[in-house]
Amino acid sequence: MRRWRYDVPAGGPEAGLRFAGSPAVDGRTVYVTWGANVTALDAGSGRVRWQFGMPGDTTASVAAAGPVVHMAVYAGPAVALDAGSGRPRWEVPIGAAGAASGLVGRAVVAAGDAVYVRGEDQRVHALDAATGALRWAQPDRAVDGAAAVVGPALDAADPGVVYCGADNGRLYALDAADGVRRWEYAGPSGWATALVADAGLVYVGGSARLEAVADA
Repeated sequence: MRRWRYDVPAGGPEAGLRFAGSPAVDGRTVYVTWGANVTALDAGSGRVRWQFGMPGDTTASVAAAGPVVHMAVYAGPAVALDAGSGRPRWEVPIGAAGAASGLVGRAVVAAGDAVYVRGEDQRVHALDAATGALRWAQPDRAVDGAAAVVGPALDAADPGVVYCGADNGRLYALDAADGVRRWEYAGPSGWATALVADAGLVYVGGSARLEAVADA
């Protein structure tokens, strides 16, 4: 039985393609993106609590973590919003291109005092959750070729490791504190299109297969 439904607003350049995507849940609030916008909804009733939008006809990914909602706008910045009001706390460019990479998959995750955002430069950027200041950016595309095109992903059982995958067939495990590479796994070329981590295993999908890789 359906409890409620939220129809994303009409109008604007994305009116013909109104997708409700990238849902995130934290406590009694559900956050859903539509274009470069995010709406906070009451989980029980579907009532709109607030909305926030960025200019442009694009997509976004969100991560909810307590008092802050983190948003990565495809070909745009990373933004931190107050979870109670939707007011921006900070906005920062990502990488040399100044842009996040939220077109495919979830491009932002948060844990503790850090937020991890995938950039158009194919690196995972670790930002201070309170200020947006850059802590580290890895892996180095100049060294690894296609570096981070999926992820980042965290294992709730061990949030000290950040995982990302690339279409060069590699999975990278990076130390969440400093970005140092703990290990990498060389899978079949072109296969990393989605990944999730849970209980010491990383599940990687793509190229007509799903692989489970143990955290070494």
